[in-house]
Amino acid sequence: VDGFEIHRPETPVAKPLSASKAATSEPKSRETLPFQPLGQMNVLVVAPDIVAVQPDMAMLRSFGAEVRWTRDEREVVDLYARAAVDLVLIDARWPEERGYRICRTLAHHPAKSHVPIIMVAADLRPIERARSAYAGSQGLMRWPITEQQVIERVPPAVAYRKPVPAR
Repeated sequence: VDGFEIHRPETPVAKPLSASKAATSEPKSRETLPFQPLGQMNVLVVAPDIVAVQPDMAMLRSFGAEVRWTRDEREVVDLYARAAVDLVLIDARWPEERGYRICRTLAHHPAKSHVPIIMVAADLRPIERARSAYAGSQGLMRWPITEQQVIERVPPAVAYRKPVPAR
């Protein structure tokens, strides 16, 4: 058009893997998606084993999140209290109910009652839902975490975080 320039912002486009890269046994790294439902959220993943959650962490990063992982209960509380955390995902598969105990501790933290906590379990039975709600979580997702679960469950938990009354 005469006298006008059209400016189109560049958007990242996922590149297909070459045949040699696709055939290797190394885990595939996920490309960053042009649509980032998690924006620049800081997500804290609390799980006993990093190897088990690495694919889930990569998926969260592809959605635009900054992801940290820890398994130490004291470090969880410290990171939660001093770091800018927007969302906490806690593995419910820990022995001796540690995941639920961590969830209760964080849910009753006085300075961070606005940060949503979502438990992640191997199954979504009603008893798991009740236990996670009683512990103070705002939701329950199933391992492995899928893109659909993130899109469906994270935004409502972030938008509506009720403070947990002190006991």
